[in-house]
Amino acid sequence: MVDEKVGRSSRLLICGSRTWSNEALIRSYLVGLPKDTIVIIGEHWGVDAIVAKCARELGLKLEIIPNDWFCKGKASEKFRARLILIEREPTLVFIFDENYEDNKDSKDMVEACKAYSVPYDLVTSE
Repeated sequence: MVDEKVGRSSRLLICGSRTWSNEALIRSYLVGLPKDTIVIIGEHWGVDAIVAKCARELGLKLEIIPNDWFCKGKASEKFRARLILIEREPTLVFIFDENYEDNKDSKDMVEACKAYSVPYDLVTSE
């Protein structure tokens, strides 16, 4: 599904809703990725947990950012999104969020992608 967007040696950041449950849709984005693709995720439930499971099953490399990677607390999410883009240098970001309009964290990531000219796809329906 993403072959035309993901090249060799890509670093793919996948993030989004903690309530996301559609494993099949996430898997469809991961199937067929080059084996040297590095998939960057957080350590939350929802999207992060599903991506971790699917990536391991598909033999993709994972780079996991612990929940307390920078600092704790919801106030840090906006800064954390920007720091992830700067330090982890993804070549593409996928944001899965079935409730995007109400999710400040996903909106922060979209704004960070725009600010740092990192290409992104927002997937809003399960």
